Amino acid sequence: MRQYTFLGFALAASLALGALVAPHTPVRAATQQPAAMQVVTTYQQALTVGMESGDLSAVAALYALDATVTFSTPGGVTTVFRGRPAIAGFYRRLHQMVPGFHWAQDSTRMLSPTVVLSYEHPVTPGGQSAGHCAHLFVTQGGQIESLDWVVYHQVVPHKL
Repeated sequence: MRQYTFLGFALAASLALGALVAPHTPVRAATQQPAAMQVVTTYQQALTVGMESGDLSAVAALYALDATVTFSTPGGVTTVFRGRPAIAGFYRRLHQMVPGFHWAQDSTRMLSPTVVLSYEHPVTPGGQSAGHCAHLFVTQGGQIESLDWVVYHQVVPHKL
């Protein structure tokens, strides 16, 4: 009986201690995303709005000043854009080439606390799938440090 009393006391003490500590322990809400994933979600929303309106300044603002975008096509052409002004130019040209397109998410996952891999397919304003691509985001401090954008199946040819 003594052993059970001691176990009961130990359990009660640990629960009481847990209750005292719990209010001071930060707990992430089930709906709150990790920082890198939140940056990517914000990027995807800003890209959709920007491709509809033509104003992609909110997309460019998500990049660090010295960020890099590497864009690769199925034809083997890779172009690197360094710095926020060059990246803003890339998105302006993208809008000129494929106005109204948006990128539907196929799957997204975190590879590390600062790296997110996202697979998408671009969709035309008429709702047709225009290929498949992947984005590899590296984030830091709430901004995109680098984006590797790989188009691996292209229905609508474009040259940036």
